[in-house]
Amino acid sequence: MKKLITIAILLLVSMSVYSETLKDFHRFKNDESMSGVFGLYLKGLGEGFNFSNAIIAQRGGRPFVCVPDQTLLSGRDYVSIFEKELKVRSYSEDELVSIIMLSALMANYPCG
Repeated sequence: MKKLITIAILLLVSMSVYSETLKDFHRFKNDESMSGVFGLYLKGLGEGFNFSNAIIAQRGGRPFVCVPDQTLLSGRDYVSIFEKELKVRSYSEDELVSIIMLSALMANYPCG
């Protein structure tokens, strides 16, 4: 029962993070209770991109991100990659976090 309640709370909180903009990232970054959730959000985006990549490659397409097979990225890793991207490129406060995360992954794990 505790597990079910925890999952329900995480789902409710993660819904508030859906389709975040850079402005929202800056707001959540300073809120300690939300920073972990944001890391999970970025990890979910990253894993979704990796899954899409696998399907594209399976269908004979060229992958857009090439994370080495043995590399396991945590939520903190994704946050670090995201923040590094913000230092390298300038983005509008209205830019979607998903677009920034994809750009960050493409820059950090380019395909040869």
